[in-house]
Amino acid sequence: MNPKILLIDDDRAVLTVYEETLAEVGFSVVACRTREEAEGALDRDGPWDVVILDEKLRGPGGPATATDLLPVIAAKAPGARTIVITGFATPTLARSAVAAGAWDYLTKDSDLLTVLLPLRVQHAVEAANEARLRGVTGT
Repeated sequence: MNPKILLIDDDRAVLTVYEETLAEVGFSVVACRTREEAEGALDRDGPWDVVILDEKLRGPGGPATATDLLPVIAAKAPGARTIVITGFATPTLARSAVAAGAWDYLTKDSDLLTVLLPLRVQHAVEAANEARLRGVTGT
């Protein structure tokens, strides 16, 4: 079975790039544009290997940040590894995301993102699988 990846980003064009990039290397991908869609997918479509989360989401319920969603992801998908991706990276945001449970942190503005993303996701899948074999969960 292909590793299962949940993408959460409010920008349809960005989601399309992520979907195509990850599907090309054999990942099973589900995309969500809002917090509400993401919570629904977490509840019904798991288990997840990796969650890719935009740092800042806009939506009908107002803006949400990665630090708002990381505890929800940890509760609903405890075996998944979460990679936060942002176009507004700062050392403070990266530290906050990692402290809140992010497994990795990438910037959208990197010219290498389409190369790095599949590699980072594969690494996260391997870490999630290894943790499952040891009986350990966490982001």
